[in-house]
Amino acid sequence: MASGLARLAKYASSSLSFCTLRALGHRRRGSSACEDARRCPAQRRSEGMPGSPYSVPAFRALLASWPGYTRLSAERFRGHFVDRELERPVYFGDLPHPAHVPEIGYESVEDLDPQTVDRLAVVGPRIFTDGSRIEGKVGAALTEWRDGEETWYSTLRLDPFCTVFQAEMVALQRAIRRVKNGKDGLVNIFSDSRSSLEVLAGPKTYHPLAHEARRDISEIVAEGRAVRLFWVRAHAGIAGNERADELARRAALTKKTAADYDRFPLSYAKG
Repeated sequence: MASGLARLAKYASSSLSFCTLRALGHRRRGSSACEDARRCPAQRRSEGMPGSPYSVPAFRALLASWPGYTRLSAERFRGHFVDRELERPVYFGDLPHPAHVPEIGYESVEDLDPQTVDRLAVVGPRIFTDGSRIEGKVGAALTEWRDGEETWYSTLRLDPFCTVFQAEMVALQRAIRRVKNGKDGLVNIFSDSRSSLEVLAGPKTYHPLAHEARRDISEIVAEGRAVRLFWVRAHAGIAGNERADELARRAALTKKTAADYDRFPLSYAKG
């Protein structure tokens, strides 16, 4: 049963690869004839022949006839591989010119003791972000602190198939968006996800959430304001980080509202 489902998953990801190239961010410019010429044969077959073995309906039919098919497996494949919108990478032509993007970096801190705060000259509001996956559920949170006290927080629920990385990126992007929509001249954002910060600070990023965050940072800088990014060690006793972790776990376990983010991770679809 497990090996059969694995083969079906591979087939589903292949179907998506053939049938949703545009959804994966592969835009094409030029005449329709040129576009047709550049399409892979399997995609042309699936578009022109509804009964093609590469089409999504064919995959559903195959899944329904598979020995050991259950409602649980149906929901798993139908929801995860077919009916969800992929987290599409940004088309390279839509990326801003490097000259129009401010230099983005982050600093690493092990602790926020008074000596470290003085050494790094950390002044102004602080926003701590975190993402969590627990018991098959995913949540994210951000919490804002001023003068050592929490003044605001927000929790987010992601669809269960989302990854911890997506949760961390969502929280980071929402924190930067909050800075953009605010009036503070300088805000410090702390995340314990080094991978998210690396994607955000990279010279080029095709991740849609990082792209949005970089665009917001550009607007913040254009207004003469600033945002500083920090990586902090998780579970190191930093009050803001511990609070963000608590809120993210709570959001994953108890929040029942519609998902705040529901894009299917491209890494799963690639199989």
